[in-house]
Amino acid sequence: MSSLRFVPLGADYSELIEHWFEDADTVRFVGGLDWLASTLRFERPDDTQPVDGRDPVAHHAWLALSGEQPVALVDVLGYGDGSASMKMTVAPGRRKLGLGKAVLHAVWRLPEMADITEVFGFVDPRHHAAVRLAEASGFVATGETNDQGEELFRRQRSESRRA
Repeated sequence: MSSLRFVPLGADYSELIEHWFEDADTVRFVGGLDWLASTLRFERPDDTQPVDGRDPVAHHAWLALSGEQPVALVDVLGYGDGSASMKMTVAPGRRKLGLGKAVLHAVWRLPEMADITEVFGFVDPRHHAAVRLAEASGFVATGETNDQGEELFRRQRSESRRA
């Protein structure tokens, strides 16, 4: 696998990945084209309401590329307390190759993530590959669930990883 690079998601790149959202597992566990469209429309942190009392202060949506090939979409919403929520999907044809873990590891090194001390996200417990990925990437299940029955996972940034 060539090294990963991240480019901001824009309409030009979204056309390259729209077919990902026709995949049954993507639709089942991440959502269909509505999620992609809402990610593209969301431009400012004030476009959303506070989450659990957290005020959004930054939004980033990146397409991870391996060479010139799109391999993952990462959507991060940063909050004023140093936490960030994250949602990610890996290209259907590139799953189970270690890309998800590589992407999650690389995201921490992006300059936009320098002040983030904790990342959290919800994972459908029936999505066994995503649960394994979260656990293998240092995320810990909290036991909390949302209205859709997804379980909350959290990962703290270790001081040794700050750079």
